[in-house]
Amino acid sequence: MYTLSNYYRKFIDRIGVDSEKIYKKLDLPLNAFSDVNISTEKYIQLMDELSMEFDSSLLLGVFDFDKFTEFIPAIYAALCAENGLEAGKRVSKFKRLVGPFMMSVEENENEIKINFYFEDGK
Repeated sequence: MYTLSNYYRKFIDRIGVDSEKIYKKLDLPLNAFSDVNISTEKYIQLMDELSMEFDSSLLLGVFDFDKFTEFIPAIYAALCAENGLEAGKRVSKFKRLVGPFMMSVEENENEIKINFYFEDGK
């Protein structure tokens, strides 16, 4: 299960995507005043729908780091890391706090591999 914040719709609208269209398609509550728990399958469907509607340039155009007030522990820990490898390791340790998937970091002499997977194997 994944907790979908009641502020998520506002965020989706803010980046220029029609949240009502997506929420209706996925049968998610339109006017939730509190957080909603959704299954891994529903989370994947939500991300798939967003990826069809979303262009990363939309996010860059509306996102203002100076006004960002959401505290995401995994991201904060990564931002405080000394380098990219350490950032990846920190995100993999705390990622579960951000979404329903897990992350692992594998390091060998020639490469660093970051793997994403769902805890339930999906």
